[in-house]
Amino acid sequence: MARFKFRLEKVLEVKEIALKQEQRRLSEIGKKRHQLLQQREQLERTLEECSAKINTLDDTHANLLSAYYTYLHQIMQEIRQLEDQIYQLDQEELAVRNKLREVQKEKKVLQKLKDKNYQRFVKEQQEQEQAILDELALFGGVPD
Repeated sequence: MARFKFRLEKVLEVKEIALKQEQRRLSEIGKKRHQLLQQREQLERTLEECSAKINTLDDTHANLLSAYYTYLHQIMQEIRQLEDQIYQLDQEELAVRNKLREVQKEKKVLQKLKDKNYQRFVKEQQEQEQAILDELALFGGVPD
């Protein structure tokens, strides 16, 4: 019996590799996004603590108040930068998800084509075997 060989097997393998790469990229983006969110939360807590500290100071500590306001401004600027990075990651994640969906569709189409080709191959093999059996039965068995 002949062996089944799918002529697009290499393309299917490439799609599988591409699928794994996109999944890995998506995972890396998720980790990076999580880190940025944690950094933002930490900065927001620091911002709240600094604001509370400012509220406890009176006008006699003008230099200290000025330093705290400068620090607050710096923290708010860092938070904005983190939010920009998070937004960019969200856009990248969306693009990767779309690419992942596209690769999954392509792989699924190739897999269906492979399955159909395999079914056709099996059917042809069965027909050939049946033809051989019919020929043997017609001539009365195995020749001596």
